[in-house]
Amino acid sequence: MSSRMQMLPVPNVNRVVLFFCGLVNLGLPGFGLMLATCIENNPLTFRSHMHIGIMQLLLTLVVIGFFWSFANGVVMIFYSLT
Repeated sequence: MSSRMQMLPVPNVNRVVLFFCGLVNLGLPGFGLMLATCIENNPLTFRSHMHIGIMQLLLTLVVIGFFWSFANGVVMIFYSLT
């Protein structure tokens, strides 16, 4: 696994949930990560993952968030399949 993929946050949830949230993240930037974070309910990573999801959503207005969210969604799907 490449080190770049390890830099993107992936919540520790069920594989099916992670796959679904990855698909949601592809279509609705940031929402998949925020949904998976709420399902994970880990107080140690909750704030950072929620902030990243919100930033993906807000930065969609300047296109950067769309690509960031797309990459994060692909990584979430990849992790769910491995």
